[in-house]
Amino acid sequence: RQESETVARDGDAPGSGFPCPIMSMLPFTARGRPNKEQPVQLAFSHMAAMLMAIDHFNAKDPSVVPELGAEDLVDCDVVLPVRLRGGRSIVADVSNHRTPPVEALLRTISEAGDDTSGKLCGVVAPFTNKAAEAAAIVTGAMDIPMVSYRADSEDFGRSHKFTLTAKIIADEYAYSSALLDYLVNARGRNYIYFLYQQELTSVADVMQLAVQSLKTPNDKQIEFKKIAFSPSDNKFSLNVALERIQKDKYKTIIVALSRMRQWEELYDMADQRGMTDPDQNYVWLSHDKINLEMLLQDTSNVKKAKLLHGMGMLRVLDGFQYDPTNRFIRSWKSLANNVTFVNRLNALNPIVKKGGPGGDPEDLATNATRSAEGEGTTGHRGSRASNNGKTHGYYFAQPDYFQTHEPASYAGFMYDTIIALGIGKCRARAKQLKGYVPPKLPPHNQQDGPPKYPNTNTANTFYNELVNVTFSGATGAVVLHNHHWYTRDNATMAYGMYNIRLACGTDLQTTQHNHSYPMEYVLTSVRKPFQHTWTAVEGAQFVFADGTTEEPHPLQGFSWDKLVAVVIVSCMLILAATGSFIFVVIKRTKNDSVWIVKISELQYNEPKVIIGTGTFGSVFLAEYRG
Repeated sequence: RQESETVARDGDAPGSGFPCPIMSMLPFTARGRPNKEQPVQLAFSHMAAMLMAIDHFNAKDPSVVPELGAEDLVDCDVVLPVRLRGGRSIVADVSNHRTPPVEALLRTISEAGDDTSGKLCGVVAPFTNKAAEAAAIVTGAMDIPMVSYRADSEDFGRSHKFTLTAKIIADEYAYSSALLDYLVNARGRNYIYFLYQQELTSVADVMQLAVQSLKTPNDKQIEFKKIAFSPSDNKFSLNVALERIQKDKYKTIIVALSRMRQWEELYDMADQRGMTDPDQNYVWLSHDKINLEMLLQDTSNVKKAKLLHGMGMLRVLDGFQYDPTNRFIRSWKSLANNVTFVNRLNALNPIVKKGGPGGDPEDLATNATRSAEGEGTTGHRGSRASNNGKTHGYYFAQPDYFQTHEPASYAGFMYDTIIALGIGKCRARAKQLKGYVPPKLPPHNQQDGPPKYPNTNTANTFYNELVNVTFSGATGAVVLHNHHWYTRDNATMAYGMYNIRLACGTDLQTTQHNHSYPMEYVLTSVRKPFQHTWTAVEGAQFVFADGTTEEPHPLQGFSWDKLVAVVIVSCMLILAATGSFIFVVIKRTKNDSVWIVKISELQYNEPKVIIGTGTFGSVFLAEYRG
């Protein structure tokens, strides 16, 4: 461990070994304003995972990734620095929009100039799809590989769309397939509505494709409808969309909204239409386009509490979220009270607090010492400084940060992204030292379609090695291709269904006077890597809006009492119809039967009257029994 810290400190400045600066773009703010879609703690936690990975790679510490102990990597002279030219942090605050990541990349590339030691080696893509795709245009033009640890756009990782990109996470089609697999195959809910904001049309299209390809037992039919709404168009308003859903009587609603104000509108509209009442049996699910922690922050809205109570959200799982023996979480907790590491982490924060610590290591060290002695500069442990004024996105970790804080979702994916980039660079560096010259690319025939694995359509040695890296990491078996595109094989991914519910001891009726409705989310079901079935989490049943664990019927107007009444009436009608049928059959059989007539009972006129002549003789007129 001492060796690891020494090497890591040596890597704090460019120049030691063969530098490979990797920029990580994280959503601390929204263009300098508070980020309403992602909590600042998420960005800080991902930065912590990044620094952990850099330290482990530089020290070739195999505590999380055993492959770092391999001989070829131990001898590798590649070092991942934590600062760029001029001492600036390798972490950039880029929000979730398109412009900030482009500006950050252009500024960094410009500052490096012709200095090869300060040139960016690789980039960790921004958190959201639109920000990642905007950044990919710049990195592709500058011949810099970029890996996404969270953005799951299908176009990312396809060389004909965004060159030199890859995903260490499966794409949005895989997520949609997992969500439908859970609803239809694990829960039997095959009447599904997909409600989405108009700008997420591509997400709805991917969901439709997933429906068409989903395999179900006995070819069970899936009734799937989607409806978009636009806040600026009354003809396609949210209220109109909800009215349509009610008319179609589907009870399972997947919601894809990426902005908090749209959720607030949904709380109001759904409540007005009675769609949050427990006896209506609606089952709401949220697409992961919104951050779950941010979704639950405000606890004062009773309409929000009514909608969210009983809701589900499918999430991609880090290894530590379902496996308590995960090596990453053990390594994370081993940093408890490591003041040196926490000081370095705080110093990397791209958000500098006005009038206080936030970049100066000496100030950070002094601040950490004061905190340890009980003079902390924050209102509570490991949170944003209470005296930070208007410095949005600032976060200052206390020495016990790794003891009091669990890693945020996708922290493990950030860790594995850094490791993958480091290993890929080592492999490329080894080839270059041996005089390797990339072959000229053969001309691509457009009639063959877009280039697919193993054709990367690039001579970039680093990228070609990167996409073939495999290792056992924080998130399991890591591989950056799925034999078609340069996106992670979905078989190696884990998914979990979280159930949102009122916190224990909270009740909508009894807490209305307090105006506080705290919510919690519980992992209830997991589909682990290389498995095709869902495993229930022990002691964590899914609780629905009515407070029970009984699965509501997927269509409106259904109840077990009604079903029993319908069955009884149907049986009575069937019995009556059967009796009538039998009676008619017997009657008809009697009418059609052959009668035996005795000749002695026939009375003829005298003389006998012939009424006709047939094949067998004459036909006489007679009376039978009067």
